Amino acid sequence: MHVSEEGKKRRSEGKKRRSEGKKRRSEGKKRRSEGKKRREEAKKRREEGKKRRSEGKKRRSEGKKGRSEGKSSPPSHNYAPPGGGLEHTKTSTHHDLGRANGNG
Repeated sequence: MHVSEEGKKRRSEGKKRRSEGKKRRSEGKKRRSEGKKRREEAKKRREEGKKRRSEGKKRRSEGKKGRSEGKSSPPSHNYAPPGGGLEHTKTSTHHDLGRANGNG
């Protein structure tokens, strides 16, 4: 079977063209997979950051717990003693500023 030179050329060109397409497609695949990898790495980094931050939070709250353990009574400046504690003083309280003290 005789094949003309022209036919050979045409066929080899077709082959080349097809292989080019293959290459291009495989490149696209590579690029996509790279993007995927990059996204996954970024995700990992974010997760790590979250973990680290929550660790820090835990540690800080632990420290706070340790500080408050020694105190059995609440701090004295924000509660009134039982019985009022002011009835025998002659200085004005915030109730009776309008009256003369001691004889109101």
